[in-house]
Amino acid sequence: MIRAEDRFAEDRLKDAFKGAVETVRTDELRPLTASAHKRLPGRVWAPGLVAACVVLIMVACIAIFGRLGGVGADRAVLGGALRHLIAVDFDGRASVVDAATGRIASVIPARKGAYRAVAGTAESGTFVLMAATSDDAVVPYVVTLSSDGVASRPKEIPGGPVSPANMDPNMRGSAALSPDGSTLALAGVRNGTATVTTVDVRSGRRRAWSASLTAAAVDSPSAIRSVAWSPDNRTLGFVLEDGSMDGREASARLRLLDTKQQERDLLASRPLRHWTIRQGHLRNGRIDQFLFNPDGRTLSVLLEGAGVRTDDADYHLTGLSIRTGEPIGKVIDLPTTLVVKADGTGRHFLVVADRGTGLARIDGDKVSPIGRGADRSYADAAW
Repeated sequence: MIRAEDRFAEDRLKDAFKGAVETVRTDELRPLTASAHKRLPGRVWAPGLVAACVVLIMVACIAIFGRLGGVGADRAVLGGALRHLIAVDFDGRASVVDAATGRIASVIPARKGAYRAVAGTAESGTFVLMAATSDDAVVPYVVTLSSDGVASRPKEIPGGPVSPANMDPNMRGSAALSPDGSTLALAGVRNGTATVTTVDVRSGRRRAWSASLTAAAVDSPSAIRSVAWSPDNRTLGFVLEDGSMDGREASARLRLLDTKQQERDLLASRPLRHWTIRQGHLRNGRIDQFLFNPDGRTLSVLLEGAGVRTDDADYHLTGLSIRTGEPIGKVIDLPTTLVVKADGTGRHFLVVADRGTGLARIDGDKVSPIGRGADRSYADAAW
């Protein structure tokens, strides 16, 4: 009989090999040429064979045990995706949830204020819980998660509350943790100014970028939302209302910020594209949230109200090219969705659906509810 842990490792290995193959660009491969010098029969293939064996061993180790030297190398996986997640309900409680059954494995102790949001890295086992101390300020707490779903006691990040930080579930992901687990990013609006703040998880050191909002967006807490880190741990994406109007709604753009630059103006960030798709089968769809894929060249985007209606769904997940800003790949229909979170492979997603719907997961192009979703609703979750 095949043990469950062996099956988990096998699935993870398949994902790793598939991801490695997809990163190879055939147009950059140089043709193999043989030297005209005298060759020693039986030995010319030895260096290549040794190199191939080393690569095979490295890929296998990373697939089964996590990143080399990573802090979360022992996190359990299920079907290629992580086996446990942390979820925050609408009453401000945080729990460790089994990603297959939806059952609560444990409850995380409360701290100052009610928990409103959670951000996590794909495989490191590091999470940050945001506890609200006011309408636009939160205290961040670090939590680590072991392979068997046991969470550490929340540890406050130095520096006190972070403000402004809007943690309303409708803000579509206003908090994000960098892939290496070192830096938290938060978005918020106060007194007509949109702000993105980064916080060093260990030291509490902070940096902030701001922009004054126009009259159309000045009173909207959603004027800035959907913060997302690139795989380079340096580029930060977000959606910012730009002052123009889409009918009766304020318009917005996807933007990319280099967090190493000295400029503190949010408008110095690179505009990627308008949030509304104007043409094609996804016309009139609005990009409410986006995530960087591991390849660093594409995004996964959450669309609302797109022209495609394959199953009367108002929400869809699809891909977007960073170079062209145009949609690419499959279109997956979703229930009414608050936020989408990804794992490290880019092939498994966690869907935080609206009240009464619960959590769901996307594996490939298949959407499955996590447990009996209607029994419990969550404001945010991460894995």
